[in-house]
Amino acid sequence: TLITAHFLVDWGDATRHYHEATWFYLKVGLVALLVIYHLVCGYYRKKLIGNAHYKSHKFWRFFNEMPTLILFAVVILVVVKPQF
Repeated sequence: TLITAHFLVDWGDATRHYHEATWFYLKVGLVALLVIYHLVCGYYRKKLIGNAHYKSHKFWRFFNEMPTLILFAVVILVVVKPQF
């Protein structure tokens, strides 16, 4: 997916307007945060195998909501396409 995204961004004249759009780069950055979140989830999963009380329930509630907030921001950026 990441390799495909790189080729789509660097495809030439067909995507020239994306190179001038700040919202697009913000969206790509937020998607990169989701990839990092996914990797961190794998790390926490391995830590939880040995210790069920690794973090507090408040931490896990907030941690569970982070991708939802990021996805809301991505959708808003794509729909509104703000000009910075």
